[in-house]
Amino acid sequence: MPAKDKLGALLNRLRRLGLWVGLGALAGLVLLSCGLRVYSVQLAHREVALLAEAAGIRIGASEASVLPMVRRYGGEKEMPEPPEP
Repeated sequence: MPAKDKLGALLNRLRRLGLWVGLGALAGLVLLSCGLRVYSVQLAHREVALLAEAAGIRIGASEASVLPMVRRYGGEKEMPEPPEP
């Protein structure tokens, strides 16, 4: 009989451990999901701000007036590839 009690206690501990691991994994997934949601909303707001600012640029504006906006949103001026001989 004592062996069954020890086995039952061990199984009970394993069940509790499994429950805590499962709850921890679930909490981690919820935090990851919320973080990705916040990040995607932030990117969407940034894109809307870029489009609103780009809509205010007049046709024929100089490149020097547009480059600061491009840099502010993480872009850079692309140089054309030199022609091959």
